[in-house]
Amino acid sequence: ALLVLDLSDPTAPRLVAKYPEMGGRIHVAWNRAYVTSRECRILDISTPETPKLVGTERDVAGVAAIGATLHVVGERGGYQIFD
Repeated sequence: ALLVLDLSDPTAPRLVAKYPEMGGRIHVAWNRAYVTSRECRILDISTPETPKLVGTERDVAGVAAIGATLHVVGERGGYQIFD
């Protein structure tokens, strides 16, 4: 599961939301959470209490946000940049 925590008080983290059936590497950028594990699930986390699945891409090995662009590496060696 993907857990969304409120860390406004680092000594007392508080669970804000839980999104089921999520596992893998997580990258957060621009109010989005990108969860990769053979595919990339894209969650809108602009409202942390209610994360929403907004897209899925297959054959994704990893993602990274660099500046204003999203870099995506494919399972089969492809590489794409989105802005």
